[in-house]
Formats: sequence, C-alpha cells, structure tokens
Amino acid sequence: MSALLVIALGLWWALRSGADGGTAESGAAAASAAASYSVGGSASGITGSLVLQNNLGDDLSLTADGDFDFATALDEGGAFSVTVLSAPEGQTCTVDNAQGTIQGADVTDVAVQCVTDGAAEHTLGGTVSGLGGTLVLQNNGGDDAIVEADGTFAFAETLEDGDRFHVTVKEEPAGQVCTVDGGRGAIDGADVTTVQVTCVGNPTTSTTGASIAKGGTSVRHVSDEGGASDPGDDGSAVPVARYGVGGSVSGLDGTLVLLNDGTDTLTVSTDGPFTFATTIEDGSRYDITVKTQPAGGRCTVTDGSGTVDGAAVTSVAVTCLSAPVPALSYGLKAFSFTWAAVGGADYYQLYEDPDGASGLSLIADHIDATSFDLTDVVLYNRINAQYQVTACNADGCVQSDTMTVSDTLVEAAGHFRESSPASYDYFGISVALSGDGRTMVVGAYATNSYKGSATVFVKDDDGTWREQEQLFPVTSSTGFGFGTALNADGTVLVVGGYARAHIYQRSGDVWTLITTLHPTGITSTDYFGWNLGLSADGKNLAVSATGARTVYVFGESGGIWSELAQLTGDTSDWGYGASLSMADDGSTLAVGSEGEGLGYVYLYDNDGGSWTRQTKLQATGLDSNGGFGSGVALDGDGSTLAVGAAYQNGYAGKAYIFTKDGGVWMQQAVLEASNGEPLDYFGAKLDLTKDGSTLAVTATYEAGGSTGLNGPDNNDLPGATNNDDGGAAYVFTRSDDGTWSQKAYVKGASQSYYQRAISLAYDGTLAVGALVDQSDSTGVSFGPGNPVASAFGGVFLY
Repeated sequence: MSALLVIALGLWWALRSGADGGTAESGAAAASAAASYSVGGSASGITGSLVLQNNLGDDLSLTADGDFDFATALDEGGAFSVTVLSAPEGQTCTVDNAQGTIQGADVTDVAVQCVTDGAAEHTLGGTVSGLGGTLVLQNNGGDDAIVEADGTFAFAETLEDGDRFHVTVKEEPAGQVCTVDGGRGAIDGADVTTVQVTCVGNPTTSTTGASIAKGGTSVRHVSDEGGASDPGDDGSAVPVARYGVGGSVSGLDGTLVLLNDGTDTLTVSTDGPFTFATTIEDGSRYDITVKTQPAGGRCTVTDGSGTVDGAAVTSVAVTCLSAPVPALSYGLKAFSFTWAAVGGADYYQLYEDPDGASGLSLIADHIDATSFDLTDVVLYNRINAQYQVTACNADGCVQSDTMTVSDTLVEAAGHFRESSPASYDYFGISVALSGDGRTMVVGAYATNSYKGSATVFVKDDDGTWREQEQLFPVTSSTGFGFGTALNADGTVLVVGGYARAHIYQRSGDVWTLITTLHPTGITSTDYFGWNLGLSADGKNLAVSATGARTVYVFGESGGIWSELAQLTGDTSDWGYGASLSMADDGSTLAVGSEGEGLGYVYLYDNDGGSWTRQTKLQATGLDSNGGFGSGVALDGDGSTLAVGAAYQNGYAGKAYIFTKDGGVWMQQAVLEASNGEPLDYFGAKLDLTKDGSTLAVTATYEAGGSTGLNGPDNNDLPGATNNDDGGAAYVFTRSDDGTWSQKAYVKGASQSYYQRAISLAYDGTLAVGALVDQSDSTGVSFGPGNPVASAFGGVFLY
C-alpha cells in the first residue's frame, strides 16, 4: 500500500516590505502600507487536533472540519505558504493550493485533507461489457485482474483512503479492443465500483487514421488503403508508439527522487537532463511530482503534467533550492552573517529568535547580497539568540540550519579607551550616554597629575564609533571628569570636578565651553560636581556638593545659566547628595541621603523653575547597616524610582523599586543579585531606561571570575580579595504585570575592575565604567583583548 507523505518542510515566504541587503539599524523589516487580505480555506477529515502554519508561523489550531482563516492578514503581493505543523494523532494531512501570492483578494481555496493512518481498506473494481474472451486489467502497472465474462470485477489488492489508482488494459481478447472509463482517481472513504470497461469487436475496415481509446492511450487501426504501412489483411491493431518522459534539473545539491503517475520512480543526483526508464504510450497522460526532496533542500516541478503527443517529452523543468550555509561573526554590538550564493535563489531572508525560546520571526526580507549585518544590538537582550538564513525564489524558500550566538557574547562587547592612555588615569570613573545612544562621554579624573579629562566618543551614521574630542579643564582645578552628564541628543555636556561644573555645547564635531558653575563658598573638599543630573533638553541641571550636604539646581534661559535652588536634607548627617537623578522631562529630582539614619531619598518637583520638596522616602525592611540612597535613578517622566542600598545584608546590597500612582509613591519590588555576597556593594549606582522597564545596577566589589554576559557566577577572580574585587553589573527588566526579574549578569570583556559608573540609553544600550581595566585595547575596539599589567581603565558597551 502507498502511504501519504506529509511535506512538513517549512517554506518561508516573504512579506514584500522592500527591505534591502546590507546594514540595518534595527534589523526590523519595514511595514507595507498596502491593503491586507486573509488567507484561508477548508479542512476535512479531521479527527483530533490539527495545527496549521502560514509562512512557518501564525499557528492555527483546528479540531473540526470546516472553513478556516489565519489570524494574520497579508499585504497585496505578499507570499503565503500553508503547511501542517502537527496532524491529529494517527492521521496524515495534506495541503492543496498551499502556496501563492496575494492578488487583490482574500485567499479561500487552501484545501486540507486528513486521512487516518492504517485506515480501512477499500476495493477497486467496476463492470465489463461486450467481452468475447479473456481480458487482463492492471492497476498502477500491477495487480493483474483476469476477467473472462461480462459483469463485475475487482482487483485483489485493496487500497487505503487517499491512495491513487490507474486502471489500464494489459491484454485484450483476440480480435477485440477494450477501453476504460473512470479508471483514474483516488480512494475517498469508500469502495470504487464505477470503473467501466467496454470491449468491441475489431472492425475489418476503418477510416484511415481512426483511433479507439485504450486504457488512457489509443490503439490505432488502418484500412487496406494503408499502403506501405499496411500491417496486413487481418485487420489487427498497429502497436502504439511509446515515448520517454523527462526534462531537466537545475540547482540540485543532494539526491532527489521523482515520481511519474504515482508509480514510476527516478533518482536524480546531479543537474542536467533526466528521463524516466519506463516509456509510456502515445496519447497517455504523465504526471511528474517530487517523491523525496533532497536533504535540506526543496525542488519544484514546472510543466510536470500533460499528454504524450507523438514525441518524447523533454520539457519538464525541476528547479531546486539548496539550504544556505551561513557563518556568524561579530562586530561592536553587531552580528555579521555571510553565506555562499545559492543557485536558483532570487533573494534571501533572515529570521531571529531573540532568546532561543520565543520562536523565529522574520527581521530582514529581500536581501539581495550574500551577507547581512545586524547592528546596534542590545547584547543582553540577545543572550542565547538563534538565527536562520533562507534562500528564496518564486516557488518558495529553504532555510539554513539554526545558528546560536556565543554563550557570553564577549566577542561583541564594545571597549572604549583614550587613544593615548596612561596607567591609573582612572579612565571610566564616570560615563554618560546620550538618550539616543549616539554620544558617550567618559571621565578620567587622574589624567595630567589629577587635573583630569573627559573624552567624547560618537557613533557616525554608518554605525562606526570614533573618538571625537578629549576635553581638559581650562582652570587649575583638579578632578575634572569625576562626574559627567549628557542631554538626550548629545549636544549639551556637563563635566564635574571637585569644585566646578563645566558646561559644553557641540556644533558639528567641535565642543565649546559655554560656562563654568562655581557657587560662592564651594571648595574642593565639598566635591561639587561629583554627581550630576541633566534634563533631556539640557536646560535643567542638578549638581551635588556632598561635602557641603547640598544640591544646587541650575536652569538655562536664553543661553544664560542661573542658580535656581539650594536643596538640603533635614539633618546635617553625612550623605545628602551621595546620589541624584533628574527625570528626562525636568519635572522631578531625586536626591539620595545614605547617611541619614538608615538612609532616605528626597523627591522634589519643578514648578516653572521653583523647586519644592514633594516627599521623603524610605524602604521598609531595612537592616541596621542602612545605606538606603547610595544610588538613585528616575525614569523619563519621574513615575518610576530605583534606589540602591549598598550596605544591606552585610554590604551585599539591595535595590528597591518605587512607582508613583495618583501622586503617591508605593514600594513595588526589592531586588538582589543572583549571586550576591557580603561586601559586593550591589546598589552603589543605578540607571533606568526612559520607559522605566529596564534597570542596570552596579555591584562595585563583586568577585566573579567570568567575562561577558551570564558567565559562571563563581567568585574566583584571580588574585582578588573582598576589598579590590572586579565588580559586576546586573540588568533587571519589568514585565507588563509589574514583576521584576534579573535579565543579565554583566562582567567586563577582560579582567576589569568596575567601580561606580553606569549609563543606559533609551534603547537599553548599556555602558559600564571599569576604571582600572587591564587589557591591551586602545581607542575603540570590541572583544576580550589581552590582559596586561597596566591599569589603563576603560568602558564596556553592551
């Protein structure tokens, strides 16, 4: 018996969004503005749960016969490919009219037929009339049935549902011609009794060239006027000519098995012409299909059906697509995919599963080149990511094997350092990213005998990072670069020192000092400029002076900066201003006061330049070590607040999340590092993305010895002690229901010592300062680098 084969090979069809090959900032395909149409049809024979897919996604579950439509509509010109993801238990399901393109209307003719495996078998037969001797019939070229009298007949072998049959005459009675009607078809849940065989006596004369149908072929007869071609005077039939059926194969990589008329097989292993071994009679039908696809490839047949018409058939075209074999390499926050050209492919696609568990989805379509760069990758959002490249033409697509990114993605981590570094400059003591993620400034307060510097890096339109300018103090003050801040578009920069805050503005590639802020009475021991908070528009600035227990707020109007407020805590205890954060919209300011009892955070509102206290917060459940307020971070509109408490749990540290609803602040979550230990100082510094959904936290002295993302969290950094361990950063994300969970454990790409600097861009790009980083990299680079003895410092970008 023949068994139905389910073609479950995914054919990924492109939604024609117009994306090109090359570099893509986001890696996402552009959406079409064309009208959308549904894809559907009908299903029959279902006895359980059937799951269909369109373009290897958009799963549709069916449990009963009837009409269906996929949930996702397609644009005009978009391709569809309906396949069976899973059939009901004990059934085999096939799809007709499964592929095509949207042509201005809904698709309603996809037909899914399910049959039960090992189903009841059915007989094949019919009736014979006019028989004057012994007749031999065949089904599918075998299973001879000998008939010797008019009446009913049946073949000995039974057939299952869905099996095809083809009844032909093998031998006729002497002097008779027998024809078959209703001899081709497929079993459809019942015995077949409708095949009709009619036999007639062979006439002694006939019109020259007349023919009588025989088993789907024809028997040709001639009269006495046949001349040289006369077969004789006995009126016997002239044997019907037989011809080969074949064509050509292109793009084949592997072994392909073709099938003619459901029975005759041909194995093909190379491109070029092919011909089936069994010839067929003139006038007979042929129907060439693919029985077995080449491993990892897909072949389609064009002009595969027809009728032999007095000559060999050579026009059948079999076009094959092989699976691409891509390679994955890395750049700075970038994945590069390359592959050899696939014969017969018109374009390529790239699919992504961002975490190895969410499923593949199309991110780049109609790639004309044999390479593609996925840039601006937020690395901690691509841990365990998987990718596939597909080769496509008008007949469909063939996918590559799945590629998985490296375990820790250390190869793609960016590394930044001055072009001419010096050991123990403490490059990375501060770092700030602009909201758009295209500008980064890094402080190095010990450069030039502790006068300090601030180095600006920019990302050009082609995605390349470069050092733009290194700034130095214009006064004799020291500690320049101890604090840094950038506005949203990276055009306003503030650099803090021990007693001053310097404000710069950029035009093109040139930074100009606009003003230097130095409040009356401030000295170097007040550490004015240690912590900075700048609004997204660069017009509101908060500067802490921790030694003076004061936060100064400034505003810009008409290019002039003015002092707007001096803010202080309720006591003279140390720590007020140890941390601060200003909301992007400039409406809210948070100030940490870690030394005031167990610690507090003060919240202030901006009312047209008038700053007033909104509230004073303290978390519940703090232990006696206190430290609440060691770090603070506000989201863009000031509705989410993260607070570090680095001294909790024996200085292991915690972070607390608060949200504001209706003007009231509520504690939402308490976060701890997955591998926290005493003296890690988790919560020393924090930052939130603009939307408040992602939080980054430093653990200044965490001692794990791994590199990159989510490496082993063992605490065995070579030579480390609890007071000079390398440190780490942690990324947490908030789900839609408000639940926070740890996303990533972040280490330097080389042996590095993190300290206090951390910054998040709006898209989640993460910068972490490593002020005594010990690698040999200089300038802008990526990957792990090689360890060296000198502690040049650096910043890692993820």
